[in-house]
Amino acid sequence: MTEWRQPVVLEWSRARTDQGIDIDWSGITYSSRHLRGEFPRWSIEDTNWWDGTAEDTETMRALRGEMDLVEHYPSRMVSWSGKLYTWTYDELLEQMQDFQAAQGKSLRVWEAGFGRQASCRKSAASITPLTDRIATYTVTVVLPDPLIHSIDELELNQSVSVRNAGNTRSYPRVTVVGPTAAGPKVTIGSWSTTAQRALVDGETFIVDTRQQDLFIGGSRVFPILTDFGSISTGDTVTISTDRGTGTVEGVSAWI
Repeated sequence: MTEWRQPVVLEWSRARTDQGIDIDWSGITYSSRHLRGEFPRWSIEDTNWWDGTAEDTETMRALRGEMDLVEHYPSRMVSWSGKLYTWTYDELLEQMQDFQAAQGKSLRVWEAGFGRQASCRKSAASITPLTDRIATYTVTVVLPDPLIHSIDELELNQSVSVRNAGNTRSYPRVTVVGPTAAGPKVTIGSWSTTAQRALVDGETFIVDTRQQDLFIGGSRVFPILTDFGSISTGDTVTISTDRGTGTVEGVSAWI
């Protein structure tokens, strides 16, 4: 009879990775905590994820030539590094090939079960074998828009109350799923917009307030959204739809 034992967790303690962090990028999950015997495992030994970005107010040129002062956050770099552990040499080669081909456009990070996400593009990535089962790696991505939103898919069944628990204004993304008898109206606080037509079964109406875009059935709808007031830090608002059900994402934001 096999005796059951509590799984052994391996931990690394450089920077703040000892607190536990998981990074999902381009189909690979990097983690500072692993079960012993788990292969392949991409360990995180260092990251600058917690560094944040500097606030900066820049002078921007408007379309008609006037100069306009706006609050602007410059892009930031996020990097992480560590080791890849595999069970066999063939597995090492396969994982290295997948890593070298990675071109992920989204960064998703979990800390103590709490998730945050941001759009990104690859800046640099390198991997070097140490043995026939271990390699070291480094990844650097650029966040063109450094605003980081919470990973939360709150169920939207007519209405849901949300609170921005972050440190800067948030821009939620609302998805309504058909069928609906007419174009669904999405309301966020005192702001609202309505789909131009009804949704068939399984079709979606997406309100992306960060990009100020509307999508019906995966296609962008024009005109783009009028300015949305966003959700201020600490504010609680009600998000609702008069038809259909769906989800709400990105109710909290950090910079």
